[in-house]
Amino acid sequence: MQAVEHSLLFNHYQFIINDKKVVDFSVHRHNQTVRLGDIYVAEIEKCDGQFCFLSIAQTEKLFIRKKDIKSTLNGIDIKTGNRLYVQVNATQRAAKWARATGNINLKSKNLVLTTDYNAIFISKKIDKAVGASIKQSLTPLLTDQFGIVVRTAAAALTKAQLIDEAKRLIKQFETLIVPRAHKNYQPLRYRNTAGIFQAYSDIITSYYADKRGQFNAPFKKSDALYQQLDLLAWLKTNQQRVVVLPSGVELIVDELEAMTVIDIDSASFTGVIKSEDFNYAVNWAALSALPSELVKRKISGTVIVDCLTMPKPIQRQLLKQVKALFKSEHINVKGMTASGLLELSINRSEPSIKQYFYNVINQAVNIKSEVLIDYWLDYMIYYAKSSHTKQFYFTVSRDIYYKIEQVQQSIKDLLAAHNIKLSLQLCDMADGIMQPIKNSKVTNAEKRAKTIDLVPFV
Repeated sequence: MQAVEHSLLFNHYQFIINDKKVVDFSVHRHNQTVRLGDIYVAEIEKCDGQFCFLSIAQTEKLFIRKKDIKSTLNGIDIKTGNRLYVQVNATQRAAKWARATGNINLKSKNLVLTTDYNAIFISKKIDKAVGASIKQSLTPLLTDQFGIVVRTAAAALTKAQLIDEAKRLIKQFETLIVPRAHKNYQPLRYRNTAGIFQAYSDIITSYYADKRGQFNAPFKKSDALYQQLDLLAWLKTNQQRVVVLPSGVELIVDELEAMTVIDIDSASFTGVIKSEDFNYAVNWAALSALPSELVKRKISGTVIVDCLTMPKPIQRQLLKQVKALFKSEHINVKGMTASGLLELSINRSEPSIKQYFYNVINQAVNIKSEVLIDYWLDYMIYYAKSSHTKQFYFTVSRDIYYKIEQVQQSIKDLLAAHNIKLSLQLCDMADGIMQPIKNSKVTNAEKRAKTIDLVPFV
C-alpha cells in the first residue's frame, strides 16, 4: 500500500492507496483548529437539556452529551466552569460544532489506553492462558485514572516488549494531565499527527509527501498529488449517483442531509434466474456490493435501501445473509419492512466524501472551490517541473475567482517560487468552474475584457 500526503494551499490531504485505488483518506483544512481525535481540557460554558457546551479557546466550541461526560478523569458533578478532559469524536459539520466524549483513547500498535474504566481488557481472540499472563504483567502499571485494552496482535510480544509499550503509552497519557492549581495551560493536550497512516503502518510499502515529518515508513522522493492520485477523476468515480454493477444491477445513491437513500434497479440484470427467485437474486447482487460502496464514500447515519419485494420466507433468508455480511463492516442492520425497505445504521465520526469535497446548493452539486484550486495549483507545479511549461491559462467562474482573490498573495508567492505565470479568464455561465483553456490561446480582446492578471502576465 502507498501513503500519499500533501499540504496544499487550503487543505492537508492524506490518502491510502492500494492497487491504484483509494482505500482510505483524510482531509484537514489548514485553518481547521479542531480535528478528530484531538484531546482537550475544556471548561463547561453552559448546559441545556441533554447537552453541555464546552469552551476550549476564545473562538472554538465543542458540545458533549451529558451521558458521555463520566470517565476516570471526569466526575459526575456538571457545573458551569468545571474542567473536563474530552476527546473529539465527530468533526464540525456546517453550523454544527464538533462533538466530544469524556472517554479518551490513546492508541499504540498493540494497546489502547482508555479512561472508560480502570481495568485490563484482553481481546477475546487471545488464548485464555496467554491473556491471563498478559493481564498479570500489566496490572501493576494501572492507576485509578485509566485502563488498558490489549489487542489481538499483542499475543506475539514478549513480556518485556509489552510492558515497554505500555509504559510509553502511559507516559504520553501523563502529559495530558493539568494540575488543578494551574490556570494558564494549553487547552489542546494531544493531536495525532500521523492521522490515518497509523492504522495502516504495518502494510504501507511506500510513502510520498511534501515533508516526511515523523512518520516511520520508507520514504521516496516527493511527487505531485496530481501525479500520484488524479483527485478529480477519483472524486468523479466515487461520487457517481448511478453505480452499475458487473451483474447489470444498478445502485442509485442519493445522499441527503438527514439520511442516504439507495434504490435498486433491476432493468439491466444479466443473471439467468428462475422467475420466482429473480427478486432475491437482484437484491443479493446489489446488497453484496453495497458495503464497499458505503465504505469508500464514508457514508454514515441512517441508510434506507429500497429492495425488490419478496415473499416473507425469502426475505427472512436474505436478511440473515445480509446481517452476516454487513457485520464485518460495522454496519448495523435494523430490519426490513414488508414492502422491501431495508434500514441500515452506520456509526462513523468523519464526514463523507460528499461532505468533504462537495458543495450542494439548490440541488446543484459542485466540487468545493478550495479543492479545485488546490488540485490545479498542484497540476501546474507538477507540469512546470516535468515539461518546463511556465505559462498557464485557466477559465474560472466568479465564485472560484472570489475565493482566489481572498488568497491572491499566497497564490502569487507559491507560483512565483516556481517561475509560473497564470492568467484567469472569467466565465459567467456557471459556478464551480476552473479548467485550463485547451488551446492555451487567449485573444487580445479577451485579455482586455475578461482576463485577470493574477501573476506577471505575458
